[in-house]
Amino acid sequence: MPGRPRLLAPVAVVVLLLLVVGGVFVAMYTDLLWFREATYAQVFTTVLKTKVLLFFLFGLLMAAVVGANIAVAYRSRPPFRPLSLEQQNLERYRVALEPFLLPVLLVVSGFFGVFAGLSAAGRWETWLLWRHGQPFGQTDPQFHKDIAYFAFSYPFQRFVLGFVLVVLVLSLLVAAATHYLFGGVRLQTAGEKISVAARVHLSVLIGLVVLAKAVAYWLDRYGLVFSLRGVVQGASYTDVHAVLPAKTMLTGIAVICALLFFANIVVRNVLLPAGALGLLVVSAVVVGGIYPAYVQQFRVRPNEVVRENPYITRNIDATRTAYQIDKVQVDEYPAVSTATKAALRDDKGTIPNARLLDPNILGPTFKNDQGIRNYFGFNDSLDIDRYTVNGVTQDYVVAVRELDQSQLRPDQRNWINLHLTYTHGNGFVAAPANTTDADGAPSFVVKNVPPQGPGGEFRIDQPQIYYGEKSPDYSIVTTKQDEIDGPGGAGTDQATVHYAGPGGVKLDSGFRKLLFALKFKEKNILLSGSLTPDSKLMYTRAPKERVAKVAPFLKLDGDPYPAVVDGRLLWIVDGYTTSAGYPYAQRTQLGEAVTDSRNRSAVNDEVNYIRNSVKATVDAYTGKVKLYTWDEQDPVLKTWKAVFPKLVQDKSMISASLRKHLRYPEDLFKVQRELLAQYHVTNATAFYGKEDFWQVPADPTKTAAEVFNSGASAAPTSSNDNSGPAQPPYYVLLQMPGTNGARFSLTSTFVARGRSNLTAFAAVSSDPQDYGIIRVLQLPKQTVIPGPGLVANQFESATEVSTKLSLLRTGGSEVVLGNLLTLPVGNGLLYIEPVYTQGKKEPKFPILNSVIISFGNKIAYKPTLAEALDELFGAGTGVAVGGPSPSPGSSPSPSQTVSQLATEAQAAFDEGQAALKRGDFAAYGRAQDRLKAAIDALNRATAAGTTSPTPKPVATPQS
Repeated sequence: MPGRPRLLAPVAVVVLLLLVVGGVFVAMYTDLLWFREATYAQVFTTVLKTKVLLFFLFGLLMAAVVGANIAVAYRSRPPFRPLSLEQQNLERYRVALEPFLLPVLLVVSGFFGVFAGLSAAGRWETWLLWRHGQPFGQTDPQFHKDIAYFAFSYPFQRFVLGFVLVVLVLSLLVAAATHYLFGGVRLQTAGEKISVAARVHLSVLIGLVVLAKAVAYWLDRYGLVFSLRGVVQGASYTDVHAVLPAKTMLTGIAVICALLFFANIVVRNVLLPAGALGLLVVSAVVVGGIYPAYVQQFRVRPNEVVRENPYITRNIDATRTAYQIDKVQVDEYPAVSTATKAALRDDKGTIPNARLLDPNILGPTFKNDQGIRNYFGFNDSLDIDRYTVNGVTQDYVVAVRELDQSQLRPDQRNWINLHLTYTHGNGFVAAPANTTDADGAPSFVVKNVPPQGPGGEFRIDQPQIYYGEKSPDYSIVTTKQDEIDGPGGAGTDQATVHYAGPGGVKLDSGFRKLLFALKFKEKNILLSGSLTPDSKLMYTRAPKERVAKVAPFLKLDGDPYPAVVDGRLLWIVDGYTTSAGYPYAQRTQLGEAVTDSRNRSAVNDEVNYIRNSVKATVDAYTGKVKLYTWDEQDPVLKTWKAVFPKLVQDKSMISASLRKHLRYPEDLFKVQRELLAQYHVTNATAFYGKEDFWQVPADPTKTAAEVFNSGASAAPTSSNDNSGPAQPPYYVLLQMPGTNGARFSLTSTFVARGRSNLTAFAAVSSDPQDYGIIRVLQLPKQTVIPGPGLVANQFESATEVSTKLSLLRTGGSEVVLGNLLTLPVGNGLLYIEPVYTQGKKEPKFPILNSVIISFGNKIAYKPTLAEALDELFGAGTGVAVGGPSPSPGSSPSPSQTVSQLATEAQAAFDEGQAALKRGDFAAYGRAQDRLKAAIDALNRATAAGTTSPTPKPVATPQS
């Protein structure tokens, strides 16, 4: 019995170690299997080897130095200690400790070594960047060093210096504690307070600490290029003329102080080290603190704009280069308030492609119209891309029909259904962004399961979605269970498939099943009889997660988007290389810069250099990740390619069909527009004055929608109300002034800082011929041109708009305002805002009801964009503009023949029957409205004696 308690602690320790080691092994080995399946085992092994190397290199160094100092302090203990109460009290501890000196030494040094090793292993990226750093080919303006030194070498030097200081300080503390315990240091004993051996030992350690501080002062000189002291980031006048010489002086003083501590080994005088320490402290305060403060207060402040001028210029040049806004094309734009009908009619690139479908609103509508089954779903925020059909290129709202297990009924939620049966989504959906059907719903050109579409660029050979943004945490495929693939054909409730691709980790052994059962804490993976030797487990399935795992050094754009490329569904993910080590460049919080009214970011990284260096794709069926070089000049990417030679393919490997769907990334543009709001000013004096600074306007649509739906009277807000989240940039097909033809562009507006008047419009092209060129239209400064907030207020205040929206609201509908687009046309600015309505009860799905537009001081509110343009600019202006079909009950145009009307009626009837079969009563109701409208128009046309070929019979609607 007495022996059992003594065994309990060792057994508990062994069990705990086994659990920890076992957990680490399961995580690492399953990760290795994942990387092997992804064919990127090189990434796993390189990172692992680097972490292991750093762990043992720095961990052993810490343990060895700390342990050696403890051993030296113990071995140099005095053989005899004076009798005193202090020593008598310590003797009890010495007697208890001395039998276990070696274990205690190993435990203490090992403890510090493990934590040092873990800390160092976490800096594997810093190590690899230092080892493989590639030159930038540019030098900083102060020290004339290549930028690579500040981006790659300087961070590693600071890390090593910090490690050395920690090692020395810990060694000093444990050595002092050991000397005190064994009588080398006697604080309360009469006579000599410190033995010779202890004085020598501690003097050497303190001297080394001071010497390390001298190195820190020297490195601080280079750190001045990141200083926050001046008007802008980077070395200021005070930094260059006061702090820099002060740091050089302090380096010399620290070296002298270190030598004085070393001299204390020979000269047994406590005044020597005390004087050295006093000299260092006084020098740091006077030279390093008081003198720079004096220069800043009495030499810089009275004439700051002149003193800081050259350093502001350095910051402007560096920032514009680091964020790639140094080649922005700025043009003056008149922004007239009137435009001729001919000028607008001749606009073949912008107005005909005006986007009426807001991808951030229509997720529920896509779900309602194209969800097909309850277990299929779409993202709340859809995507925009462009496709060419029958020689016509236009932008489409696109989405993939993913598996959404959250919508399964409770009786469907069991392990087999969740992980073996419901494994994937099916299909791709696309609707032109500039038009709707007669009911205001998206006019889908690619739809249904299996996908139906026009072919060509929309040809889809493999519609199943096994890797997507809504995919479950894991699925097991190629099992004895059939995988649900959507609705079946005639006489079949469900279509089923068995996965036939290469994706997933094979569960071909009991050992692998056991590992994954432990990883996912699920015994069924080990025990289920539905698995076969060919079964494969899919996990880490979201496109961003897969790319982040394969390329952990990349920052990824927040909006992966699907594209049909050569018959396959691919997710396209933009990857960024970043650095916080670009001298003089202004630093930016990524999370703050990319956050707007539609997106929130949890990323808090601070950077001052960014490049969209990598375009990544993830196959939605196989999960295969491919990385392509995009910015071939980026030295950060060159460095990582030196680390992982086979990871990123050359730019030449991007196919022409894939290149058509590459977009200028949204997050990068958000960062650039934040900087461009200030750094469009290139004159240092004007920059100092901040008079011409811009800002991104707040998104006015949400606030306005709340006003409309609340029933409150619309009242204009303050003219300088830019509170709230920023308006997001918008992808549109746009023809910028002075260019030939429309470009698929990402656009944004700017307003004056603290005001709501528009100051500039920016667009960046995604088309291959001029990809990445940012064009800015700068508006006249002498004229107040309303920005998005003011235009939204004008919409709210317009009697016609307010009255009609109130009628919609009181009629049982909720009003949802779409994206407020700003388009440069006819030497002016055309604002377009689609208005959607949805029911107040679930399920809610917005449909386009009408369009509000404005040009200058004129506003038009009509059911279609074409009608609104006609009202604003005169009849015939909107003749070439796509838009919703006439509303149910409206008269057909003279060009509509009886045959056309009969075809429309038959199509409406067929759509209604299809909706009825799948239980979609909302779609059935809309189809019946279209059918009634077509029949009424057919009767009117027949009564009027319209001649046409005999129409085919129209099926009678069922009750």
